[in-house]
Amino acid sequence: MRAVGIMILGVILLGFALSLEMGCSKNPKDENEAIQAKDVDELHTLAMGLAEKQEYSKALRCYDRALELEPDNASIHSYKGGLLMVMGRYREALPLMQRAVVLGREQDKRHVTSLKRILRQIEGEYLPPKGWLPEYEDYLNILEDFRQEQGWLVYSMVDRIEDLPKPGPGQAISSIGAPGTKIGFGGSEEEPILFSANYYVWDGAWINDPKYGLLLTNGTKFKREVIEGEKRVVYIGDVRDWKLQPLRSRRETLAPK
Repeated sequence: MRAVGIMILGVILLGFALSLEMGCSKNPKDENEAIQAKDVDELHTLAMGLAEKQEYSKALRCYDRALELEPDNASIHSYKGGLLMVMGRYREALPLMQRAVVLGREQDKRHVTSLKRILRQIEGEYLPPKGWLPEYEDYLNILEDFRQEQGWLVYSMVDRIEDLPKPGPGQAISSIGAPGTKIGFGGSEEEPILFSANYYVWDGAWINDPKYGLLLTNGTKFKREVIEGEKRVVYIGDVRDWKLQPLRSRRETLAPK
């Protein structure tokens, strides 16, 4: 399955992926014993390696142990929050990111904002009333060019494009536009657009409304994956009354790598 990215949580997810690569080099013979280590850096490295092997529960235990040792370590709060985001568990990730900001990680403010935006359409809070329809005058801040260089997404912005066709698979769109922006996108369930970690969308639009802010529009299709223990739960549905409405789901067993 191929997917292209919307810029929402990209920086932290990329950083987490790079950390995974560094963490894989360490492979303790007794991971349960290693989780009781007293060195926070060692626990972070171990957590990265475990996450790469899809042993997420053990990885979370590493961060729990690290926070027992250093409860005010801003980076560990951020790393654990990032892991939970990768697992699709946004509600649990939010307080960790908020705590990281309080402890001095100013760069995590954008992740707090993004998590709140995503959660309100998942949980149905602070949304427009039923029957409300947005109004738009034009399209703004469409991504004209998209490419990938050494893991980083490189964007070339244009100020205004009239009557631009909907982007589809192989094209990227931006979620960050001026109030009044509406950006349509194509794709399909087989070739969706990456919206956030384990969260995909297709055949819809993303708006920045002057009153209600950033929202996926009604009718947009989505797929979300949430990892709980050794299981991955996949939800597929569409946006109705501005809220994500799952129409079907399936459970999959994670296979350790």
